[in-house]
Amino acid sequence: MSRYISKLPPEIRELAEKRRSEQMFPKEIDILVRAFNWFITPEGIEFWREINKENYSVFYSPYPQKDKLDELIDWMVKEASNFEGQRTQYLDGIYDAFWGCINKAKEIKDGK
Repeated sequence: MSRYISKLPPEIRELAEKRRSEQMFPKEIDILVRAFNWFITPEGIEFWREINKENYSVFYSPYPQKDKLDELIDWMVKEASNFEGQRTQYLDGIYDAFWGCINKAKEIKDGK
């Protein structure tokens, strides 16, 4: 079965593109088995064989992905920090509610 780098899930595609680039293979080579030398990658040949067979689960042990709730919390903290400099008496309630949401999201993440 022939897999194309362009058809891989985004996080796996990013790794495959990185390996292709490291080995200086042309970007035009999209077929995974021809895009780079699997033997000399840190992941090894068995890893890429499994990816080629669409067994993407092998990717997530060595490369765990950030939880979506973590991403939401990070975004909310960034937004709240941007809001900090614009606080007024009117906006204080909204600001406090926003931080309340952040703290609740953290509790949900921690299983509380």
